[in-house]
Amino acid sequence: MKDLKEVVEKVQQVDDGVNNLIIPLLKDTIADSNRHNKRLFILNIILSISILAIAIFSQLLVAYQNTKYAEFLSQFEFESEVYQDFDTSDSSQIINPTLNN
Repeated sequence: MKDLKEVVEKVQQVDDGVNNLIIPLLKDTIADSNRHNKRLFILNIILSISILAIAIFSQLLVAYQNTKYAEFLSQFEFESEVYQDFDTSDSSQIINPTLNN
């Protein structure tokens, strides 16, 4: 019976030692994990803001270039449609004289 009590006491000492060792390790691991999660969250926010800023800047740049191109084209007069009137009432007119043999 005495030996059994000693074994139980030694097992409890080992169990307490393991708990005293593992619990701080787990607390440190959880703290490190939380710190890494915060860093990753901040990094994701920074990257998202950067992508949004690049997209907005590129859209503004394209709009500016389109405006400048429209100003350049406004210097010239263009007509979008060309009208040609042919008088077909007189059938004796020759359009292509080289084919008349």
